Amino acid sequence: MFNFIFAQNEEFELGKIDIKELQNNVCPIDSNAGAYIIAEYGNTYSEKESMDNYSLVFNKKIRIKIIKNSEVNQGTFRFQLISSYSGFEKLEYISGYTYNLENGTIVKSKLKNESQFEELLNANRKEIKISMPNVKEGSVIDLEYTIRSPYLWNVRNWQFQHDIPVLLSHYNFKASSYCTYKGMLHGLIKVETPENENNSKKNGKSSSGTHDQKTYIATNVPAYKEEPFMLSPKNYISYVEYELESVSFPGRSTKNYSKDWVTIRKDLLDNKDFGDLLNDASFLKDTLERINFGIYDPKEKAKTIYNYVRTNFKWNGREGIYAHKKLKTIVKDKTGSIAEINLLLTAMLKQVGFKSYPAILSTRNNGVILMSYPLIDKFNYVISTLVVANDTILLDATSRNCPFGKVPFRCLNFQAEMLGEKEAVTIDINPNTENSEFKIVDLKMNPATLALSGKIQSKSKGYKALSKRNDFFDTSNKDEYEKKILNKYPGLTIGSYEFKDFDSVEKPAISIFDDVEITGKVESNGDILTINPLLYDLSKKNPFKDEDRKYPVDYGYPETISYIFNFEIPKGYMVDELPKSAKILLPDNGGSYEYNIEEANGKIQLLSKFILSKTFFVGDAFKELREFYNQIITKENQLIVLKKGNTANLINK
Repeated sequence: MFNFIFAQNEEFELGKIDIKELQNNVCPIDSNAGAYIIAEYGNTYSEKESMDNYSLVFNKKIRIKIIKNSEVNQGTFRFQLISSYSGFEKLEYISGYTYNLENGTIVKSKLKNESQFEELLNANRKEIKISMPNVKEGSVIDLEYTIRSPYLWNVRNWQFQHDIPVLLSHYNFKASSYCTYKGMLHGLIKVETPENENNSKKNGKSSSGTHDQKTYIATNVPAYKEEPFMLSPKNYISYVEYELESVSFPGRSTKNYSKDWVTIRKDLLDNKDFGDLLNDASFLKDTLERINFGIYDPKEKAKTIYNYVRTNFKWNGREGIYAHKKLKTIVKDKTGSIAEINLLLTAMLKQVGFKSYPAILSTRNNGVILMSYPLIDKFNYVISTLVVANDTILLDATSRNCPFGKVPFRCLNFQAEMLGEKEAVTIDINPNTENSEFKIVDLKMNPATLALSGKIQSKSKGYKALSKRNDFFDTSNKDEYEKKILNKYPGLTIGSYEFKDFDSVEKPAISIFDDVEITGKVESNGDILTINPLLYDLSKKNPFKDEDRKYPVDYGYPETISYIFNFEIPKGYMVDELPKSAKILLPDNGGSYEYNIEEANGKIQLLSKFILSKTFFVGDAFKELREFYNQIITKENQLIVLKKGNTANLINK
């Protein structure tokens, strides 16, 4: 295996490559990797434009080795440029090459202008997409680019860990002597910050006439591996971020950028794209009187307004905390972003006298935010709140299937910040409502065909019902939904079906499948028939393959799943073996699993119940959770054995 050795300051030269880097087809730190980063270098620094005007410059250079065709997407790069009071940031320089080894000769393909694409995401953000040429198995890619920004506060995060291994990641941050920044390292990867003449700092501020400078080095970084039941990778991937705290140019007063919730609340409520919308719903007075006609109970009135917005306005898929349209335009278009629809809802509730306030949060995919250390750019979502007596009700009208008082699963990220009448208040997002699924399966068997026939019913509540409704309404009609079910459950045919209260989001979602037939679930061996009573609800694999896990398990909400299997023993057969009943417990009341089965009067009944009380597991609790699943799988894979004959039943012989 060819090994690469890098000295701290030994950067590769763009456009030049050693043939050994092309010949090597195994990652030195992970033999299974389909690609890896040979080296990446980043530099962020301030540069003087005029007497009192500085820009922030970010330069990145990266070299990637492609080993397998499955990783050629590593040749596509995306990054964003923002715009504020001084226009868009500029992509000042870009250059790149793809190298391939053809008949023992290095062939170099240069990045061309036509391989660069620009897309305007909104008025303040655009995305640059770069597609490297001729990328294939065995390629090595070089890319370098420089971004110049007039916004000294917009320091780009430097990420040490990626979805492929990294041999060397080297980042240098150097600030103007007139700026004070706060740097924060995140993640579990070891990052060196060598103390030398470059890392000059005194009491958290630059010495007079010098620069704040810090170097970060990470080597042999494993690929970030996403695991089941976890929050955003942003919570765990190793990176460094910088926040601008203050700017103090000579002859000018110091400008502070670090903000607390008092300042953030005021800024947002004074913002024309946020707070101004909350006082702009007077034109909806007639609409509000019409939809609330004859309703006097305050909570029912609020629920009516919520349901009106939920069912009449469609989310356009955009997140963010700022609106880009006025309320009248939103009402006219009947569509809007997360911020636009939920600010509209808040404004309507306020218009009729409710104490309703917007709340900002970060979604599960966007990462957890420390509310004690607020950075407004990290929030990507707005919900509405309704304060009744001492109760704070959370509302999100962008999901047509969310009942009053519940927010979508994407919002279950611990906390939100409510911008109240006098202060900002941190509120918990509590998913501890009843989230359950209850299924009853009534079947009998035809010994000649081994087919099962009967009826299947299910009732879902809480987030289980929300998930089922989302799945249902994602299809165009009931027939399409049935096809989706049949594709999910091979061997199942349905004679008739009924979906009850799928449109009534406050009620359980009920599915009834009648005249069903199931094939492929009974096995025959002479006079012996075997069947697993859990059928399609059988746990076959542990979701946690690895014995050890670096990252916490987060389910989002507690749940209860109940299953009843009623089975009529066919004539001429008797029970030869039944699985034994069992109860499995998670420590600290974290959850339980019950499996109760018995035979009586020619019928077999199984009752199983899975309860997950805790939603967050880490460390030793993960090992206990993994073993919990192992025991469930062992139990659920036991079979009912039927034997042909006329003698007394032989149970558990």
